[in-house]
Amino acid sequence: MRWGRNAPRLPSWAPPFALVVLAAAVSQVFGRLTFAVLLPQMTADYLGDYQSAGIASATNLAAYVSGTALLMACGGRYTGIRVLRLGLAVTLGGLVAVAVVSSFPALCVAQAFLGLGGAGIWLACAPIAADHAPEGRTGVAMGAMFAGIGFGIAANGGIVWCVEHLLGPGQWRVVWWIAAAVTSLTLALATRVPRRAAARPHRGAGRPGPRSPARRLVRVLWLACLAYLAYGIAYGTYATFLTAALHERWGLDVATSANLYSLMGPLNLVGALLLGRASDSRVGRLPTIVAGFVAMAIASAAVATGPPVVAMVSPVVFGLVMSGIAAAVTAYVLETLPPMDTGTAYASVTLAAASGQVIAPLAGGRLADSAAGFTATYGMGSGAALCGAIAMLLFVRRMRARTVTGEGLADERHQA
Repeated sequence: MRWGRNAPRLPSWAPPFALVVLAAAVSQVFGRLTFAVLLPQMTADYLGDYQSAGIASATNLAAYVSGTALLMACGGRYTGIRVLRLGLAVTLGGLVAVAVVSSFPALCVAQAFLGLGGAGIWLACAPIAADHAPEGRTGVAMGAMFAGIGFGIAANGGIVWCVEHLLGPGQWRVVWWIAAAVTSLTLALATRVPRRAAARPHRGAGRPGPRSPARRLVRVLWLACLAYLAYGIAYGTYATFLTAALHERWGLDVATSANLYSLMGPLNLVGALLLGRASDSRVGRLPTIVAGFVAMAIASAAVATGPPVVAMVSPVVFGLVMSGIAAAVTAYVLETLPPMDTGTAYASVTLAAASGQVIAPLAGGRLADSAAGFTATYGMGSGAALCGAIAMLLFVRRMRARTVTGEGLADERHQA
C-alpha cells in the first residue's frame, strides 16, 4: 500500500459517519447506560441505597427530556455540528464529575449534565449523518447512527470487564475516566468535521420555504410522534422487564436471562445497518418500518405467551429490529421535510420516544404486580408496537396526500 501523496483517501462521508457512531455511543451508552452497569459498585461505595440511585438516574432522564424540549423550542436555529460540539463538551464535564464526586447531590448534578449533553448530541447526530450521506443512502446513514448504540454497549461491556480483571473489583471510577477519554477523542474529531455538506435534497411535501412554526410542524407530525411514542413504550417495556420476565415467567436462571438480554447489543448494531439498507433499497421505507413494528409486536407477545423456547428466541428478533425501525423512520422524516424543519421534527419525535420510555416502566411495573403479571406487561408492549405500525401507515398516507396536492408545511400558516 502506498502512503504519502498517493495514499488512498477516505470517502468524504467516512469521518462524519465515524463521528456519528462515536457520538451516539457517548450520548446513549456512556452518558446513560454506564451508570446502570456500575450501579452496584457505586451504591456499595457511597450511595448507600438503590432509591438514591434511582433518583440520580431519573435526574439524567429528566435533563435529557428537558434538553430535547429546549432544542425543539429553538426550532432548528442551530446547525447540527455546533450543537454536537456543545453537547460533547457538556457530557465530558459530566463524565469527569461522575468520576470524581463522592456525594449524592453532586452525583445528581453530574447526571443532569450527562442528560443535557446527551440530548444535544443525539439530536445533532441525525442531521449530520443525513447531510453527509451518499445519495440514496439516508437509511444506511441512520442505521450507522443507531448502530453506534450497539457499538457503545459492546465497548462499554469490554471496558468494564477489562477494568475488573486487570485492576480488580471496586475500580469503577476508572471506567468513567475511560469514558471521558473516549468523549474527548470524539470532541476532537467533531472539530475536524465540516459544519455542513452540500444541501441535501428532500422529496417531501411542499416547498422548502422558510422554517415552519414548531406548533404547526408538530400538527403535521403528530402521527409520526404517536408512532415514536408507541415505539418508546414497546422498547421501554421490553428492555426494562426482559430479564425478570424470563426468570419469573418461564423459570430461566438469572445468568441465562442476562445472557439473552446481552445479545441485543450486537444484534442492535447489525439490525440497524441491515434495516437501514433495506429501507434504502427497493423494499422501501414504509414496508421496512411496518415489518419491524410487527416483528417487535411478535417478539413481545412471545415473552407474554411463550412457549419457553420461543420466548428465548424473542430477544434475537427484538434486538435485530429495535434500532432498525428508528433508523428507517428517521430517514423518512428527514427526507420528507425541508432541511430547515428537520431539527424541530427530529426533536419532536425524539421527545415522543423519550416520553414512551418514561411511561413504559411505570405502567409495565404496575401491570407486572397485578394478577396477570408479565403477561399483561408484554401484552401492553405488543399492542403498542402494533399501534406504532398503524400510526406510521397513516402518517405516510397523509404525507403522500400532501405531496399530491402540493400542500407544503409553510402552507400550514394560512390554514385555520
